Amino acid sequence: MRVQKNKRRKKRGLFLLFLLGPFCILHLVFTFIPAVYSLVLSFFKYRGYGEAKFVGLENYQNLLKMPATWRQMENTMIYYVTHLIPCLIIGFILAYAVFCMLGQRAQRIYKPIFYLPQLMATVAASMVFGVIFGTNIGVVNQLLGTSIPFLTNQNYIKIPVIVLIIWRTMGWYFLILLSGMSTVSTDLIEAAKLDGASRLQQIRYVVLPVMKPIISFLIITETMSSIKVYTEPALVTNNITATSMPIAAAPFVNVIVSNLEGGQFGMASAAGWILFFVILVFTLAYMLLFNEKGGE
Repeated sequence: MRVQKNKRRKKRGLFLLFLLGPFCILHLVFTFIPAVYSLVLSFFKYRGYGEAKFVGLENYQNLLKMPATWRQMENTMIYYVTHLIPCLIIGFILAYAVFCMLGQRAQRIYKPIFYLPQLMATVAASMVFGVIFGTNIGVVNQLLGTSIPFLTNQNYIKIPVIVLIIWRTMGWYFLILLSGMSTVSTDLIEAAKLDGASRLQQIRYVVLPVMKPIISFLIITETMSSIKVYTEPALVTNNITATSMPIAAAPFVNVIVSNLEGGQFGMASAAGWILFFVILVFTLAYMLLFNEKGGE
């Protein structure tokens, strides 16, 4: 019996290895090895050809001394905060309204409608928003009877980018939050109603506590992707190359791209690892925050 069990375990192990093997190999070749190589490269001055010169922490020091680096990190944080908070609030309100007031059949209709912008090509969406916020023939300026230079003035140039990001990601927030609300027991809500709880009290004491894991997952995953934003600012401002993007709109990823375009591969790798540590800090902070709240 023991021999047969051991044989079954070996067969299961080999079968799992067969299934996971290709993924592990691809992950090793295309993710882990390049990541280690870029970390090593961040301590060198290398133009993509010739001999690499070891410079230690000089690449990191040069990046942190540049005012442009901090300005572009500030832009990234502005894009991140100004879309995360509205999307969380509006997405939760929409999801709660659809969950509580409409049936399952209506949810099937609203899910693809709200998620549709996420499926739209970023290039096409950026071109549309470029027209909407244009100075002379823009829809917004035509409706308001103004000529605000949204796409050229550094005081307004972030607005079209933020609106585009909110419009594209709102459906993702809505879909995840609506799915999370399906874990809330209707019996709990009914019990809260019988106890005289108002709508806000039901949300605060019943819905939100149950949905904490979903909200934490949503915030952490969105943090990982949002801090790496680059495509929307580049396309809305119609500046495909990093060197031509206005500093008022350029995100931190622009530092990586501009150094790659200039052949500074060591600097680009250092900038990439700075971004990695920023994302890591945010992720760990959110995990600690939600774990503490969960423990309470």
